[in-house]
Amino acid sequence: MKSYLLFNIFLSSLDTNNKIIYNKIEVTNEQIKVIQSNCENKDCMYMKINKSYKLPIICTNGITIKYKTNTYNNQSDIII
Repeated sequence: MKSYLLFNIFLSSLDTNNKIIYNKIEVTNEQIKVIQSNCENKDCMYMKINKSYKLPIICTNGITIKYKTNTYNNQSDIII
């Protein structure tokens, strides 16, 4: 199956020191991943969520991305 982009999400906010923090998240039909971040270690950019690996992506700047399947109506949600 060919992968295609569903949407990009750009999140930004200020931390307690008034430093701008941001993450750019890419969602395709095959995976969810962070493609840009200004945290120091960028560990979140090595993580991804896909059909076989559904653990959350956790960034040191406070962003957490979770994938959840609702068993009641079999729909999926991305929680940021």
